[in-house]
Amino acid sequence: METGKPFSMSYVTYDTTRGTGGELRSVTNWCKVQKDLDTEVRAPGDTGKRTEARYHPDHWTNATVNIYNPNNYKQHITKVRWPLITIFNGKRVIN
Repeated sequence: METGKPFSMSYVTYDTTRGTGGELRSVTNWCKVQKDLDTEVRAPGDTGKRTEARYHPDHWTNATVNIYNPNNYKQHITKVRWPLITIFNGKRVIN
């Protein structure tokens, strides 16, 4: 995941704000968001202004990781909690 190469995984959704979640979702050929997003995330020809993050997400403390689909720029970045990852690259994750 840290290398920037695409991966596949299944995870359980969870939203502390809304108190919802529990759905099993699977993604294929997604990548981890690096510290500085590359231009490949943007649409071809998109010259819009980049926005800076308003706060530091502190992924290590919150046990989260942001992932995105490099093949479809219209999909939003998704935050996943490490303990809720069930399968990574075809292998079951044991927490």
